[in-house]
Order: sequence, then C-alpha cells, then structure tokens
Amino acid sequence: MSDTTTRGRGRLSPERTQEVYDSVVALLVEHGYESLTMDAVAHAASISKATLYRQWGGKQTLVVDALEATRPYDEVATIDTGSLRTDLHEWVRVSLAAPLTDVGLVHAIIHACTGNPELAAAMRERMNLPEDPFNRLFAKAAERGEIEPDAPAIPYVQLVLAGPYILREFIEEQPPDEEYLIGLVESVVVPALGIS
Repeated sequence: MSDTTTRGRGRLSPERTQEVYDSVVALLVEHGYESLTMDAVAHAASISKATLYRQWGGKQTLVVDALEATRPYDEVATIDTGSLRTDLHEWVRVSLAAPLTDVGLVHAIIHACTGNPELAAAMRERMNLPEDPFNRLFAKAAERGEIEPDAPAIPYVQLVLAGPYILREFIEEQPPDEEYLIGLVESVVVPALGIS
C-alpha cells in the first residue's frame, strides 16, 4: 500500500478520498459499524492505515464523513424545475441514485446508531444541518407562492419520504422505487403541503 499523502486533512485528492469513502460504505453495508475496522478500510481502499488515522483520526469521523459525502447535496441544491411538484419528482430521482438511500446502508446506519449514542449524535449533528438543501425546495416554493412558508406539513415531509427506505423492504419485501416514491409524493406530500 502506498500513497503520497502528507500529514493533515485535505491532502488526499478528491478522487482518492472518494475511493476511501466508497470502501467505507461498502464495508458498512457488508459487515456493520461494529465490525468495520481501519485495517479493513485500508485494505479495501489500498491505502495505509497510518494515512487514514492522519486524515480522519479514527473510525467514527471517517464513517460520518463517508456518509455525509454520499448525500446528494450538489444535485439537490441545483434542483429548480419551476414548481415544487416537479422539484419533488426530481428529488426522488436524485435520491434513488444516491448511496445513502440504499436500503442495506440505511439499515446498517440505523443499527449502528442504535447501539452507539456517540455515533448517533455525530450523525444527527452532521446530517441535519439548517442549510440542508432539501429545505431549499420548500423555500423556493414559498418564494413562488406555491406554499405557505410555515406550512404545517413541512417538518414532516423529510421523514415521510425517508420512511420507505427503512420500512418498505421489511414490510412488502421490495425496495422503494421511482413509481412508489412518486406515488407517495402525489398522494401524501403534495396534498399535505396544499399544492394545487
């Protein structure tokens, strides 16, 4: 294993960093958080363990960083179709392409956070930023006059849309797909937000 990293965060190239994150996510799904080791990540990503520790300090930071990197920030932040309904349809398509909505990964994260309060706190802090781009869709819609800026349903929409990633495969033995999620948007989210 070899790399050209020197001491300090941010020395790995973006491509190399993404390779490490991809390895972390794959190992998390396959083995779970408790069994994921820095040795395993180093082997999977063909990088030295010393470099991993220099860059991330430890497993928890590495895992949280990797999971944050799987969020479709850039794609969601640029969604602006001109209406909230079609913005939500586009959000469905973007979210289905993101690793963080993989059913196996979602279950691995929930299991890990249930048994590790410190990890759960770190995940909540990192994943629920006030500037979460999901909320920008609602801000844009309010600016266009499609919804009220304080519509009562807004705080619940993200959890409603996240539900199928966690429960549908367990209950119905199939993962969420575009047709199912668009149906959820049209039958539940759109009416709840008062979109005509």
